[in-house]
Amino acid sequence: MLGMLLSLPVQGYAAVSITFSILFFFAFMLWPFIYGEIPPATAVFHAGCCGHSCFLWYFLPWTLGPIMALKLGKTAPYYLSIYFYLHFQYNGWFMLACSALGLRFLEAKAGFQQNPWHLSVGCFIWSVWPTQALSALWLQLSLWVYLIAACGALLQIVGGVGL
Repeated sequence: MLGMLLSLPVQGYAAVSITFSILFFFAFMLWPFIYGEIPPATAVFHAGCCGHSCFLWYFLPWTLGPIMALKLGKTAPYYLSIYFYLHFQYNGWFMLACSALGLRFLEAKAGFQQNPWHLSVGCFIWSVWPTQALSALWLQLSLWVYLIAACGALLQIVGGVGL
């Protein structure tokens, strides 16, 4: 929160303040879960439906408008904007919301304890952002993009197997 407070007046809503905003959001969403205050299904549902969906409604119109105005349709920025939107549509809110329903069922029927699920649920939630890089691999970018994509995929596998 302090990072947002200090960076916003200096830089405006740019890379540094957006990064602090995202980190604050994830800390706010995951803190109660990590310390056992909310069950795994609730944490996954909140992260998917409340967190990732907010990016869907704000990102796409603000990027596609300028891209189309600059006549950049059918170019890499155009496709990346669409892929970003779709990624958070299916990996952000849809997959996490479906996982939350499955976890809620397990909580109700099987009566499992939430402690063993902390690592897998956290990995699954945190995998959403870095797996966005998978949508950019067709551009054959730097090695660091591939590493981010691999880390995201590994987090998703660990989280998915645990769920």
